[in-house]
Amino acid sequence: MVCHKTWRCHLHDHNKVTSNRTTKCPASIDIKVKKVNKDTRRNDAFLRRDPPLCAVMKISAQHNHPTESADALRLLRCNDDTKELFHGYFAQGMTPAAAMEFHESALCVEGDPGGILKLANGALNPTSRVVYHLYEKWRKEHHGTVLDPFTKLQEKIPEYAAQGVDVKVHKEDTGFWAILLVTPIMRRAQLLMSSSETIFVDSTASCDTARNTVTVLLTATAAGAVPIAVMVHNSQTTDAYAAGFKLLKDNYPFCFGGFEAPEGFMTDNSAAEKAALLENWPEARQLLCHFHVAQAEWRWLTLGSHGVPPEQRKPLLSIFQKVMYADTPERLQAAIEQLQCQQHQGYINHVEAFIEKEAETKAFNVVALVEFLAIIWERYFCLRLLDHANLRVSRHRLLYERLVKKLPDTVKDKIVADDNGHYAVPSGREDEKTYTVYSYIGLCSCRSGQQGAFCKHQAMVHKMFGGTFPNAPLLTREGRHELGRLALGDTCPGVEFFEGLHDKAPERQDATCAEVPELPDNCDSPQPQPSTSACHGAPDDDRSLAIDSDTQDGPLEDFIAAFRERMAQVGDNATCQRHLGRLARRIKSLPSTESFIEAVINMSTSVGRASRCQGKIRVQPTSIARRRPGLNRGSKRIPPGRPSKGYPRKKAKLSHPLCRTAEDNASSAQ
Repeated sequence: MVCHKTWRCHLHDHNKVTSNRTTKCPASIDIKVKKVNKDTRRNDAFLRRDPPLCAVMKISAQHNHPTESADALRLLRCNDDTKELFHGYFAQGMTPAAAMEFHESALCVEGDPGGILKLANGALNPTSRVVYHLYEKWRKEHHGTVLDPFTKLQEKIPEYAAQGVDVKVHKEDTGFWAILLVTPIMRRAQLLMSSSETIFVDSTASCDTARNTVTVLLTATAAGAVPIAVMVHNSQTTDAYAAGFKLLKDNYPFCFGGFEAPEGFMTDNSAAEKAALLENWPEARQLLCHFHVAQAEWRWLTLGSHGVPPEQRKPLLSIFQKVMYADTPERLQAAIEQLQCQQHQGYINHVEAFIEKEAETKAFNVVALVEFLAIIWERYFCLRLLDHANLRVSRHRLLYERLVKKLPDTVKDKIVADDNGHYAVPSGREDEKTYTVYSYIGLCSCRSGQQGAFCKHQAMVHKMFGGTFPNAPLLTREGRHELGRLALGDTCPGVEFFEGLHDKAPERQDATCAEVPELPDNCDSPQPQPSTSACHGAPDDDRSLAIDSDTQDGPLEDFIAAFRERMAQVGDNATCQRHLGRLARRIKSLPSTESFIEAVINMSTSVGRASRCQGKIRVQPTSIARRRPGLNRGSKRIPPGRPSKGYPRKKAKLSHPLCRTAEDNASSAQ
C-alpha cells in the first residue's frame, strides 16, 4: 500500500466527545493507492491491466442531515485563510469581540447576494467560541504566559527596536521590577520647551491580569497632553516608582526639554509617587492637581469607615475647596478657621495633615501591555496630532472667536501697552477693572488667566497686537507644522502644507527692489541689510489708503442710496417707522464688530427670500395629522406612508462631574 486516506463528514462520530455535534453521518471518501509489483499483480486483476489501475476510490455521498441549513454551516471548521485574517485582527490590537464585529461587517458587503450564507458559514465566519480559542493561542504565542512574561519580552525587544521603540527592563532581587518605554513621538516630545516647564504624572493601576501599574509622564501641547515616557511597574510603592523613574533618568538624562529636571511635577496626592520623584529629581517643584485632590477628598468623605454623615459630606467638601483654592494668606486662614468650626473632628485632622505637607495645589500580561503602549498608543497619538495639524479639529478657532466676542469693541482703544510686553486691558464692565496681560509667558491677572488658561483678555491682545502666546489656541501654520513634526518627524511635509485657506501669505520681497549681497568667506554673521522701503515700484501709502477707502465706501453708498429711494416710496408709514427704529436700536446694542458683520449677513440673505417660494403649492393638512410628534403647524406637505414613532436623536454621553456627584451625594466620582 502506497497510501490510504479517508475523509469523513465533519458530523461523523469519529473523535467526538459529545453527541450534539454528530449525526453519525456515513458520508465519506476513501482512497487507496496500491503498489505495483509482481506480488500485487498476482492477486489483483486491475493491476494486471495496461496501464495498471492502482488507485481505489470509494465515495459515499449520501448525508443523513441537511447540508445547506444554517445549523449545518455553523458547525463547519474554520479554514486556514480565516484564521490568518483573525490573527491579523489581533495583531492590530482588536479584542475578540471587536474582531468578530469587524469581520462580520466585512462579509456583509452591500449588494452581495451571498452575504447571508457567508455569515452562517462557520468556515468563513467562526463562532465566538472558536474566535476566543484562536485569540488564546495567538496571545500565548506572541505574549507568553502570565507567570513568566519577561522571557517573551526579552525576545521582542529587538523587534521593538526595529520599529524605533526603546524598551528598557530593570529587575531587583527584592521582587520589584520596572519597564521603561519610549517611542519616536515621545523622543520628539522630550525636545519641546513645554517639557522643561510642567510635567504631568498620572498612574493607573490594575492595567492587566497581574494588576500592574502604568505611569505616564506627559507634557502640554496645542493638541493636548502628549507623553514623553511611559513606565510599567508591579506595585505602587516608593521603591517601584523609584525604579521606573531611575530608568528614565539613567537612559534619558536630558529628556525635559534639554534639562536634567523640569520646573515642576504635577501629580495626585500619592505619597509613594511624590517620594520617588523627590528621590530622583529633588530640584523640581512638586504640585498637586486640583481635580485629583478634590476627587480623593470626596472618596475619603464617602468611605463608610470614616463615619461622615451623608448630610455633612457636601458642606465639608465645599469648605475644603475653599482651602484649596485660596489665593491669598488671608483667605486661606479664613477657610481654615471655618473648617475648625465643624463638628467632624476626624475630617479636621485629615485636612490639617494635608495642609502640613507644604504642597501646592486590562491587558493580558506585561508583554501585551508593552506592545499596546509601543504600537497601538503610538499610532493613536500620531493620528490625534495629525488631526489637529491638518485643521480637522475646529475647536481652536471656535474658542478663539468666542473669547474675542466676550469683550466689547470699546475695549480695543483702551488697551495700554508698555515696552516689556505687558498690556493693561480693561474689563469692559461697569466696575472698570483693569487686568494685566503678560504675553511672553501666557498669563493674565484675571482668575482664569492666573491658572494658565487662555482668557478673553489675552485673546483681545493677541488679535490687536499679535505676539507669541505659549497657551494660545492652534491658529498659525507654524504651530500646526510643529505638531506635524512631532507626529511624523523627518517625514513631515513643509510648513506650506499646513497653511490655511484664509491665512495671510508671507510677504515676499521683489527681486528688483533689493539684492542681497554675498557674504565674504571670513564673515561669521550676516550684516544688517538696507531697508527696502525706498525701492522702486513701491506703492504710495496715501494712494493705497485712498483706494481702500473708496473700496469700502462703495457698497455703503449704494446701500444708503437704495435705502433712501425705498423710504421715499414708503413715505410716513407708521409700521415701517416703528420697525426701522427697532432695527436702529438693535444695531447700536451689538457688542462687537463680528456681531455686526453677522447681522449684515443675515439681513442680506433674508431680504427677498419670500420670492423664492413662488410656484410652491401650499397645503392645509387636517388637525389630526398635525398631532404627530415632530411636526410644526405650517403648511408644508406631510410625507406619505406610515409615520415613524419618533425622530432619531443622538444619545448624549453620560457625564460624571465631581460637582454633580457631590450634589447627588453619590459615592462614585469620575
